[in-house]
Amino acid sequence: MSFLFRKTNYPLLFSGLGSSFFFGIVHLSNAIIGGAKLGYTLYQVLYAIAIGFTFAMLYAKTGSLIGPIILHAIIDWSDLFFNLAGEPSISGINWSIIIIIIMFAISGYLLYRTTQADSVKNLGFEAK
Repeated sequence: MSFLFRKTNYPLLFSGLGSSFFFGIVHLSNAIIGGAKLGYTLYQVLYAIAIGFTFAMLYAKTGSLIGPIILHAIIDWSDLFFNLAGEPSISGINWSIIIIIIMFAISGYLLYRTTQADSVKNLGFEAK
């Protein structure tokens, strides 16, 4: 996705956000195809966007997919282990999910802020 944003002032940021939004939107299939409740699926979409941004920035920082793959596996395993992957009752705002979404968004932003220009160039971005 970097080719879309090469001429912007923040190509890494826009590419990370773009790919994370795509990652989140793909999770809408849980409601469309999988039959999950729309309210719960919207939480999944927001969660996937925040975590997708963290994955993208982790990749940009390390230049390797190993970190994002391991992090994704740990998150999937913990959801399965703690039975969080089921559909909880969404009768109101689930503050624990909101807090987790905010934590991942902040983590992704901090990774973005600490990524060196040299590592960004290796990924095909021109740092300005």
